[in-house]
Amino acid sequence: MMCPAAEFKHLLEKSPMQRQILTESLFRQAYTQYLDLYRLSPKERYLALLRRCPDILQNITLKELASYLQITPTHLSRIRKELTFTDTFPFS
Repeated sequence: MMCPAAEFKHLLEKSPMQRQILTESLFRQAYTQYLDLYRLSPKERYLALLRRCPDILQNITLKELASYLQITPTHLSRIRKELTFTDTFPFS
């Protein structure tokens, strides 16, 4: 779903409570992603992302996904290959 930037800005200016809720939500998401970078392996981050957003591979490139996960595209390919050839892949 898309919303024109001007409409979104107007909505946030008109509703301080909505702005606060959105700000807190974005902060929690960024903080969790930061913590996950240090406490989870790249494979665990990849699997967690697929659980959260199962259709993500239809919407972005593997290069963009690798960048989001803070790994190289080559490393992402290795993870995907490993999951494909094991029974641990939860989305088969």
